[in-house]
Amino acid sequence: MAIKIVERADPRRVGEVQAAARWGEVQYRPSNMGAEVRNAPGFVLRLVDAGGRMLARLDVECKHGEWDNIAREQLDAIEPWVPALRTLRGTADERGVDSWAAAIERVRRAARELEEVDQGWATVDDVLEQYRRELTHWATAEMLEDAAGGPAGIDHQRLATTVERRLDRIRGRVLLSALGAAPWPIAQHPIPRGWFFPDPGGSAPVDERDREYVAPYVARMLLEAWRLATAQGDTLVTFAHEAGVTKAAIHRASGIARTTINQRLGAAVGDDTPDSDGPDGP
Repeated sequence: MAIKIVERADPRRVGEVQAAARWGEVQYRPSNMGAEVRNAPGFVLRLVDAGGRMLARLDVECKHGEWDNIAREQLDAIEPWVPALRTLRGTADERGVDSWAAAIERVRRAARELEEVDQGWATVDDVLEQYRRELTHWATAEMLEDAAGGPAGIDHQRLATTVERRLDRIRGRVLLSALGAAPWPIAQHPIPRGWFFPDPGGSAPVDERDREYVAPYVARMLLEAWRLATAQGDTLVTFAHEAGVTKAAIHRASGIARTTINQRLGAAVGDDTPDSDGPDGP
């Protein structure tokens, strides 16, 4: 069902994405250098998630008699991307990829700051305690046990390595979930270029160069997801073969050339077991 356009989003409609639009004036500075700020008639269209959090915003300069049709067209174009956008940007209950990336960066900083403690050059003061809490917050009991034994009781560098690896895997799963939530086929669902991510308060940077636009952001994230997925190619081929899937069935399911499958399995090109009448047979 198409998202309805309302004048003001209702924060009580939990779990539902709404579209709020108003006619008025849009303000922006074109991307060409030295341009003055423009104030022009137009409309602002906002995609609002549960609790009033904005997913995306679109500012369009147009005539009053055109704005409702343009708003509907723009909303129809981005609506198929709402599930992927919510996955990438996060919801009230789930972190998005940028949030996980920020957590990874904090873990790296904590490791750098606590290095002197692990070397015995410093003791944990109030500031360093904050960094230590940052590490232990994301660590599992098994990770803490494995990292025990440093000068301060914990080898922070060892712990940081395992925690960063854990968070990176979680972020990767979010990226893969977003790829799975994207409309298919992607080529038939282009995102209009005018959509951008508003500031936390919902306002728009006046300078167009300061805006982070939705289309290139989503494209970068999905390319990263694709890289993560294809990096598992060899592992999945081996996994499937060890699970009893024949090479012919692997070829049909994955589209990978038979010669490539043989190479990944370390078999001779001519060594190709035919399909049986087993679980993956005809």
